[in-house]
This record gives sequence, C-alpha cells and structure tokens, in this order.
Amino acid sequence: MTAHPVTVLLIDEQKEDRASLRRHLLETGGHVRVIEAPSGDSGLDWVRAVQPDCVVIELRMRDVIGMEVLGRIQTELAGKPVPIVVWTVLGHVALRTTATALGVRAYIEKTKGSEAAVVKAVQECLTQRPGVGE
Repeated sequence: MTAHPVTVLLIDEQKEDRASLRRHLLETGGHVRVIEAPSGDSGLDWVRAVQPDCVVIELRMRDVIGMEVLGRIQTELAGKPVPIVVWTVLGHVALRTTATALGVRAYIEKTKGSEAAVVKAVQECLTQRPGVGE
C-alpha cells in the first residue's frame, strides 16, 4: 500500500467479513496494521486509542447506529482528516447521501462490491492523504 506503516480499523460485527477484508488488506504487500472491532462502541474505543489512518465500517450494527458512529468518529478525531470507507449491506440512497455529507470517501455495498473494491478505495484514500505514503 504505502512505504510507511498504516493502521486500518475495520468496524464490523461479522467476524467472517472482517477476516476476509483483513486478509485482502494484508495481501497488498504494504506495511499495514489491521485492527478489528466487532461493534460500534469497540470501534470508537480503538479510534481513541490508535487514531487510525483509515476506517472501514459496516453501518448495520446492533449496539450503535452506524451513522452515529460516523459522526462520533469525526468528533473523536477532532479535525484530524481520517478517511472513512463504508462497506455495508445497506444500500439506501439516503444513507449514501448522509454518509457522503459526513465525509465518507467511498460507499461500497457488500452485495455489489468485493473486498478488492474496498482495498482499492482504502489505497486511494491513503495515497491522497498528506504525509501518508510519502
């Protein structure tokens, strides 16, 4: 992915989806640290603890509404521009519009986009960030 190690946080309740995406991210050959969070609340804990370089999030969660997590991530990072990629089973136009308004860089539906599409979106986000990958 990049010359410098980057941290990607995966927030998704589905263990299988996290494992598959982790494998695809690590197969890029770059220096990537992948952290997995099985819930919105644990994802927010990781955001505070490690301040990831990129977040990949599923919007359908039982503990916290995904859109609420997106807003709280922005608050926790207090202005630090961290790209967010949504990889979700939810394909509603209103969700996509709201996510974009919250600064989401890519919105990929799990039924339409593969892990490779998510990896490509993460790579694009990271190469567009100043100071990352230089």
